[in-house]
Amino acid sequence: MPHAILDVFEMESSLPPSRLFNGYVVDADNLVPKVLPIFKSIENEGGEGVGSIKKLTFTVGDKEHYVKHRTDVLDKENREFKYTVIEGGDLSDQFECITNTVKVVPGPNGGSIYKSNTTYHPKTNPDYNKVQETILRTNEGSKAFFRAVEAHLHANPNDYN
Repeated sequence: MPHAILDVFEMESSLPPSRLFNGYVVDADNLVPKVLPIFKSIENEGGEGVGSIKKLTFTVGDKEHYVKHRTDVLDKENREFKYTVIEGGDLSDQFECITNTVKVVPGPNGGSIYKSNTTYHPKTNPDYNKVQETILRTNEGSKAFFRAVEAHLHANPNDYN
């Protein structure tokens, strides 16, 4: 099996950590379709919290896609969320699984720092050009989602206080 690939990035926000985490993670099922209309639905399979499976259905161009992820850690007190992509998306042809740990920590001036550590577990003999393209595309999508949530929270100062 090929080596796992770790991708790390951080983004700063002027929003307080708990407010950003609550909007970005805890209430993502409700907020995601509002701020990113490409997401058509989010379905919970097996309840809420650790061990639950979420199916996110979205469109790219005129095609509908989905991805399923399992919640591995949801620590609201420490603002940490870990999940594993288990089906859909880029898994079928490139990866066995993808794990992501998101943490929101205090930042400068009362703001926060969003930290993401994503581990890609490629299948045997992966096309590393495709793997790199996927990582770049995933980063761009994550950053767009982050900025959309952040903009919504700035525009709606009473949400998630």
